[in-house]
Amino acid sequence: MSHTLIDCQYASSEYLDTCPDCGELTACVCLASIVSEWEISPTGQTGAFAFRYQYKEKVGDLVERFGYAESYREAMDSIAHSVNCEGKR
Repeated sequence: MSHTLIDCQYASSEYLDTCPDCGELTACVCLASIVSEWEISPTGQTGAFAFRYQYKEKVGDLVERFGYAESYREAMDSIAHSVNCEGKR
């Protein structure tokens, strides 16, 4: 899978390279290009999830969503996958 972005601090590698519903995903995506704003922060909880993420999609009414991930990278990739794949069903 080829990478489409040069160095960017907001680039996500996409946690899932292949989606069972949508097939192969783009290798790299810049969160700044697909969401209006996002925040990834440690949850402070012990257990399965280490980071909470929330973001606003770049749509007419700025839909706000959130979720949990085990790492910062997984949180970025989950945002990218949600917008690129799940949002286009």
